[in-house]
Amino acid sequence: MGIETAIALQVGTGIISGIAANKAGKVQQKQLEQQAEVVRAEAKRDAGRLRLRHKQDVARKKLQFFKQGVAIAGSPANIIASDINLQDEEARAIIERGNAQSSLLITQGQNARNEGRAALLGNILGGISSGIKTGVLANSLGTEDLDVLSTSVNPDTRLQGNSTPRGFNDNFNKVITPHIRSGLVPQV
Repeated sequence: MGIETAIALQVGTGIISGIAANKAGKVQQKQLEQQAEVVRAEAKRDAGRLRLRHKQDVARKKLQFFKQGVAIAGSPANIIASDINLQDEEARAIIERGNAQSSLLITQGQNARNEGRAALLGNILGGISSGIKTGVLANSLGTEDLDVLSTSVNPDTRLQGNSTPRGFNDNFNKVITPHIRSGLVPQV
């Protein structure tokens, strides 16, 4: 594999993974926004059901007062008015809670979208940076040393714990370390 191909692969891989992360962020944002709409609609339905149930309770109380011959004035009217106010507060609380949950989901969606954008930019820049490093390394070492490095690692070997091919570090030390000592490759 030529150095140009290696650089193109590094840049391309960074761009592709960035695009995938960006798309995943968009999808997650859309899903969270849809979920937010569901939460908001459920809260409105719950509040509507609560208000209807409370109206039925108030009507039942008024009927009981009439059956008992009590005029709806003074204390009975105050009881009914108090119940109506309490019921309205409960319904508003349900809607406010639904709106708060909805807002949280929308914020989470925006965060997911921003993370996707950041990953896109980071992966593009990381791929370009990696390609530049490879190009600088190839220029400072010469292609024959890179060929030794790339062909001396068996591609069929299993990966170790942190995705480093077995034998890579040994070959790196054999090929790169002398160049670091000679000053051709700057130490990091």
